[in-house]
Amino acid sequence: MSSSRELIKGSVWVTSGHVITLVVAFATNILLARMLDKDNWGIFATLMAVVSFLSTIADLGLNYSIFHRASSLSGSSAKSIRERLSTLFTYKLLFILLIGGAIYLSSGLLSEFFRIPGGQGYFEVSAVFFVVYNVFATIDVVFSGLKMFKEGSAISLAHNIFRLAFSYLLIVFGMGVNGALLGYLSAISISVLVQHLFVGKYISIMRDKSEDVKETLTYGFFFGIGSLATVIALWMDSIIIGVMMGATAVGVYRISLSIATSVGGLLGVVNKVFFPFLASSESKGIDSIGQLNTALKYGAFFAFPAMVGLAIASEGIVDVFYTSQYSDAVLPMIILSYVCFDMIFTSLVISYLGARKETGILASSSVAATAINFILNIVMIPMFGLVGAAFASIASRIWNAIVLILWSKSGLKEKIEFRNLIIPFLGSLVMGAVLFLASPYINPSASIIALGFFMGLGMAVYAVTEQALGFDVIGFGKKVVHAFV
Repeated sequence: MSSSRELIKGSVWVTSGHVITLVVAFATNILLARMLDKDNWGIFATLMAVVSFLSTIADLGLNYSIFHRASSLSGSSAKSIRERLSTLFTYKLLFILLIGGAIYLSSGLLSEFFRIPGGQGYFEVSAVFFVVYNVFATIDVVFSGLKMFKEGSAISLAHNIFRLAFSYLLIVFGMGVNGALLGYLSAISISVLVQHLFVGKYISIMRDKSEDVKETLTYGFFFGIGSLATVIALWMDSIIIGVMMGATAVGVYRISLSIATSVGGLLGVVNKVFFPFLASSESKGIDSIGQLNTALKYGAFFAFPAMVGLAIASEGIVDVFYTSQYSDAVLPMIILSYVCFDMIFTSLVISYLGARKETGILASSSVAATAINFILNIVMIPMFGLVGAAFASIASRIWNAIVLILWSKSGLKEKIEFRNLIIPFLGSLVMGAVLFLASPYINPSASIIALGFFMGLGMAVYAVTEQALGFDVIGFGKKVVHAFV
């Protein structure tokens, strides 16, 4: 199978699994937000924000090191892979346990810090969830590195289904926030056991003493700093909102951000497939700029309409799925719709630079963007509330993208072809104009059927416009079907 066809097929498997997973995860958020009252949903959202925020600190670039090494070793014997990954796994597990223990010991202080009455028990359960969740995330990286996309997608999907079922049942039995937490913990624990059945032969926590620790951690250091800064920026808004505005405001903001990042993450799953191919090419001395430009071309084809469509349909999405009690989430969601583009464009460029081991620029630009995000949050949240937080997040992302674009023009021997973005951008503007004109006649807030028809109209207009502008939509569809079948 050719590398391009293998890339498309892997992308289809990952994207298909992620679409279904996204639907289940979206349903889980809707269900919990409805079953828990607004205040309890805010508490639960705050707990998840803290877990996700601290998960980045437990990384320290080790996930990227594991991903890169597993990608480079793809096709080798199980013994060879296990030996070469053992040191990385050992250190990653130590970091996970260290931070999980810190959360548990600090549960009382965290409860007071976020103004959650009687919240110590919540944070104690969250500490255990943190450990198991990060083990799951680390093993999932191995699936991607070894190009086991189908298996990894299936396990992720099963995990989300278990999470929905368990948390729903426990809340029904009257356990409230504790039920949601225990449902999440039960689902992730089962998923780790299933993961081990598939890739247990590649994993060992006995450190390879022949490997130099400095050499082991060198690759992931700057990449990890950049990733850490990026995810800190992603969760910083929620943390500062929790401190300044309380847990209820966090719950409202998390609805906006989770929808935007879910759609953006759906588009960005191609990076999960893309990186192993880039790493393999670069390890052989082959510049993969052509693969990057192709990925950016097709990525923009999906990213621009998603960004415009989410902005226009945001009120309908909130009203239909979350009810009007969460209407404060609409304006932040409109602003955060930019995330749909950023999570594929910036992520693809980062994957390319990571495969080339050009990680210095990633670290410096991400750290600066995080600092900008922090300063803007401190200034904007007291003035504009949730809208200010959304603006701070987007402003820092745009700054980071501009830095990478400017650096790429001078730092890369081969250039990124930005002209590939023009046609998708123009098609999205046409789609947005049509939806804006149609909104008085098709009210997306009326019902889920009206919302679906509204979004379907947008997709149809976009596809026709793109074909007319010269983007071979039909040919691209045939390639996907051919590679998959």
